[in-house]
Parts: sequence; C-alpha cells; structure tokens
Amino acid sequence: WRKLKPSGHGFYLPAIAKAEELLTYNTSASCALSLLFFSDGKPSDPKPDHPVIVSNMGKLASKFGRRLSVSCIGMAEKSTDFSTLEDMVEEAKQYGSIASFGKPSLDADSLSH
Repeated sequence: WRKLKPSGHGFYLPAIAKAEELLTYNTSASCALSLLFFSDGKPSDPKPDHPVIVSNMGKLASKFGRRLSVSCIGMAEKSTDFSTLEDMVEEAKQYGSIASFGKPSLDADSLSH
C-alpha cells in the first residue's frame, strides 16, 4: 500500500472486460478460476448500463461455468444499494458459476463471531 492505493472511479464494464481477458489466459479446462469484485456498490458506469453490466457478467460466467467462482463484496454503509453486485451474482449463478455476495460489517456483533 505504500505505492498503490485505491482511488478514482470504479467502472464495472471495463473491469469485467479485463477479468475476461485475464481469465482467458488460462487454457487448462481442469483449472478452477476465481474472480473477486470488491466495490463500494456505486458503479461509476452510467445508470442505464446496469443491464449491460449484469449481461456481461453472464457472458463471462457462460464461458467458464462451474470452473468460475465469483465473489462480490460490497463495502459501504448498510443502507447502500448493492443491487448491481447482487444481480451480477445471480446472473453468474444462472450459468453454473459458484457465486456469492457479502457485505462485511464492523459492528460489535459481527466482530464477535
């Protein structure tokens, strides 16, 4: 973290495209693949792009099916709308990928488990 820190906007569409490019490098059909999507839940892509984002996650998941594990983690206030991340997870599941959504909390109850 001394040199690189998260900053700037988080555009989901180019991130999904880059993930597809990198995951495609692995040509071994027996290799499990994993994608971690970490976000504040506020895509910087224009709001009308929500269906395109979800569709592109589906296209990615359809290429790899059950070989791909997708974890979407939303880090923001509890009241934040994480519908894009949640829809991405549901779309990946439709193509056999193992997918989950989580939103960690730092309240006392969560930390005690």
